[in-house]
Amino acid sequence: MIGQEILQEMNDLLDLNLNWDGDFIYEPSGLKGKFFKLFLEAYRNGGFERSANPLFTPDAIKNVFAARMWIGNDPAAPKTKLLNSLLRMWNEWHYALSQIHAKL
Repeated sequence: MIGQEILQEMNDLLDLNLNWDGDFIYEPSGLKGKFFKLFLEAYRNGGFERSANPLFTPDAIKNVFAARMWIGNDPAAPKTKLLNSLLRMWNEWHYALSQIHAKL
């Protein structure tokens, strides 16, 4: 899967789950696992390297979503809230893998 496909899949999953307003920790449908698979795909394909295009840092992802008008300016909008929740996990996953690789 290439970078643009990962972004599109992220957007599609967010759109399909706009009614979810809880915490991902308690999410029963496997949504968190689906996002983690996308994260791993981006990570394995160098999506966090400075030269990556697209770049898969949380800020870069949010900028892409805004530029494509997949999210608006309202931080309370359901999709923006869900994306922000996802990006917090995304950042934690990246930190965890970075720490593991630093110790290997």
